[in-house]
Amino acid sequence: MSGRIDRKDLGQLAVMDAVVFFAGAILVSSVLLSYSGEPATTHQESADSLEVAHLLDSVLSSSIGSNLTIVYDQSIQVSRQALVRDCLAVEGDCLFRGGETDGFADLNTIVLEMLDACAPPFMEPHLLFVYKSYSEPLLALPHLPDHVDERFASHVTLTLEGGSEILVVLVLCPSAPSELVQV
Repeated sequence: MSGRIDRKDLGQLAVMDAVVFFAGAILVSSVLLSYSGEPATTHQESADSLEVAHLLDSVLSSSIGSNLTIVYDQSIQVSRQALVRDCLAVEGDCLFRGGETDGFADLNTIVLEMLDACAPPFMEPHLLFVYKSYSEPLLALPHLPDHVDERFASHVTLTLEGGSEILVVLVLCPSAPSELVQV
């Protein structure tokens, strides 16, 4: 045994490294999952909340997908690669300053179409903009949700240009019976 590594041994070493890395990843994942366990009574509610949080994060992290123009103080050209999060921060800044959101109609339509496409079946998404010190939403897309017993919500805080913060809240409500398709 000379201690030299031949070229034919490099493949075996790479496989061993991969196996050790994989085993370590499984060990770390199982430890983290054991610490994140929740009581069985809140399992379904927490799963639904997690689903809404994941949906909101997914939509905010995705790109707009089409070029559009936002009219806010001046015309702003938004490329198709712009993140939804950044565009909603501009709209939140407009709302915070007391501006009108008419120039954001195309953006709001795109965001609502994304939410509708990604929402679970028979659930209606509502997107709310809430300034932290106010209880009433500054904007509700498509409208303020009705008072229903079964609804799930998640929120993300967006920082505006001046350092102020606005909450973007996603609320999923069961669709009204008239909106359900009869089979």
